[in-house]
Amino acid sequence: MSKPARIRLAGNLRKSRRGLLIETAEKKIWVLDFGEDVDVPKTKSVIIEGIQAGFDRISVDWAASSADG
Repeated sequence: MSKPARIRLAGNLRKSRRGLLIETAEKKIWVLDFGEDVDVPKTKSVIIEGIQAGFDRISVDWAASSADG
């Protein structure tokens, strides 16, 4: 069994009917599942890290405001 892919992304947070999303500079969109102990940054520009949990979904275990935003 392969190990789940660990991913770090930078981009802009957006809200949708599916929940919080991140849109990267490459226009890739990921659905974000924040863990109970992970605070959602209050800024639009963020960096997130977590495990890929589906085709376009990430289980976030770390998030911070981006220095660019």
